[in-house]
Amino acid sequence: MVNNYGMTSKKLLFTEDEINSLFGNETAEDESSQENFSRFLKYYFRTYIFNSIQAKTQIQLLVGYKGIGKSAVFRKLQEELDLRKEIFISITPSDINQPEEGNNMAEMEKLWRYGLKRCITEKVYGKYKDLFNIFKKIFEKKIVDMGEEEINFSLKFIAEKKTTILIDDIDKEWTGSIGIIHRTSSMINAIRKLAQENENLYFKISLRTDAYYQYRKSDESTDKVEQYVLWLKWTDAELLAMLAKRIITYFGGSISNQELSKLVENKSELLEIFNYVFEKSYDGEGKWEDIYIYDLLTRIIRKRPRDLVKICRLAGRKAFEHNKNLIGTNELSQIFDEYSQSRLQDTFLEYRSELRDIDALLQNMKPTSQEKKKKKKNLFVYTNDELDKKIQNIMLRHRFYLYKGSGKEQVAEASIHELKFFMYKINFLLAIKNNNGEIIEKYFEEQRYLMDEDADYGFKWEIHRAFHWALNPGNNAHDSLGT
Repeated sequence: MVNNYGMTSKKLLFTEDEINSLFGNETAEDESSQENFSRFLKYYFRTYIFNSIQAKTQIQLLVGYKGIGKSAVFRKLQEELDLRKEIFISITPSDINQPEEGNNMAEMEKLWRYGLKRCITEKVYGKYKDLFNIFKKIFEKKIVDMGEEEINFSLKFIAEKKTTILIDDIDKEWTGSIGIIHRTSSMINAIRKLAQENENLYFKISLRTDAYYQYRKSDESTDKVEQYVLWLKWTDAELLAMLAKRIITYFGGSISNQELSKLVENKSELLEIFNYVFEKSYDGEGKWEDIYIYDLLTRIIRKRPRDLVKICRLAGRKAFEHNKNLIGTNELSQIFDEYSQSRLQDTFLEYRSELRDIDALLQNMKPTSQEKKKKKKNLFVYTNDELDKKIQNIMLRHRFYLYKGSGKEQVAEASIHELKFFMYKINFLLAIKNNNGEIIEKYFEEQRYLMDEDADYGFKWEIHRAFHWALNPGNNAHDSLGT
């Protein structure tokens, strides 16, 4: 007998309110109302990273792609700390008087240290007033009027209380300029110094992948930060578990993390859960013919929760237009173009600071008329030599400049291999291999060294299926090797 986890069946109309309640918003920041936040807490799926971020480690740097759930981890962590009645605050760089970009690194670090100490003191005092009545008696003044010596004294007191400081949006104004990188680097150095001086202050910092790599390339001393990094990434099973939990929660059921892990391994039971919202299968072509819809979803999204929520919300709106009670083949087929274009546009915005003309590179990766004639299948799949030749042809018409890090030439013209590596790093390319009928796919975050200039590991390169429709509008992605 299939376990429905206490779910109660009800007819879906896919109104905007239902879509919001069922799938949630694309970003955790948009779950701001009390009702939305309560829903977010109910359907949040805890991965191993969430257990790691709770460790009493003085500095942790949560690094991940845009849309992978960094802010969601922090929001859930706040709730956990609240339940445990632990002292914590959330700050962003905009809460602090930021040093000017023109200052040297040592001066910026000094200014960050003082700004952070004052901000932490003010935030903790504002949130936990009862703890700080002692300061009124000792100093007989407000925090804002305290001098540096008094701030240092108060910070020691805060540290004794074992305080967690969450720092989000550190890359909100990221442009990739050397000034921004130095400002970020000096801030992280200041945090390291504060942690060394106050052993019971715990800093949790989030940073986008692109910002992290540019920061790491800027200065040899940044290798000391590697030990603090937690890489936020998802497996297909975890993404399906996340969506299954949202469905179960919406229909009034409940499920533990342990049960979720078993659920995604039991395909028949997972299918029963998805049948509350989706038709059983997708009626596509080739290898997409009559496949389960939950399999389809994992094939066309990058491994990011935002991609999954995006495609579900778009398909839900299409179901409303069609007056359907379940999302099926027609609904999904009609939103692939919009979904794909939005993923491409997001990629332009996310990585333009690293590659000036990223749109010219990625848009020119579309199949040429000659390729369409020559390749009847696997239109978006390339051997190493084929990929080199395609990029070489694009470079005959465009010159591309990559941010290189520190040194005299902070921006320099990119080579063919550097452009290949860049596209792999941003999840535009996947490493793919057909091993006796078993398709093996590797993302950059799973295996960073497959795009080695001096070694061939037998992989081909496929443009990620999330981009196929944007690069080949009006056609399908059914003939890709990885599908």
